[in-house]
Amino acid sequence: MGGKRDKHAYVAALKAYNAYANKLNQAEHIARESNVADIDIVKSGVISRYPINEATLNKKFNRR
Repeated sequence: MGGKRDKHAYVAALKAYNAYANKLNQAEHIARESNVADIDIVKSGVISRYPINEATLNKKFNRR
């Protein structure tokens, strides 16, 4: 318990959170202003590297 792997996993999770925290907060704020029904879909679009405006318009996330 509390070994190197746990520490590395924690650090990786913290870095991932910090990388997306501001953008996800911004997306949630814009989604609430736009009366979007499912904010989690907007957030998943943002994590998938779509612009917030496309994610709030609920465009199909299939550009790849």
